[in-house]
Amino acid sequence: MAQTSVLKALIKWRDFAARVEDESNHYIMPNHVMFQMASIMPVTRGEFRDSCRSNFNSMMLKYQDDIIMLVK
Repeated sequence: MAQTSVLKALIKWRDFAARVEDESNHYIMPNHVMFQMASIMPVTRGEFRDSCRSNFNSMMLKYQDDIIMLVK
């Protein structure tokens, strides 16, 4: 149940961030990374980076603290 809530929050956040940055949703955070984050639910920067692995991009780095707060 918590994973579903996290995924819904990430989807809303990604849409908001894409509008602010004038970028595509997928550029902000690919779908498979959102599913990984909803599954792993990182609460530290280290866990966040581990959950992204090679899919870590500049937008995710910029908003990593916001994303971690959403997961918490």
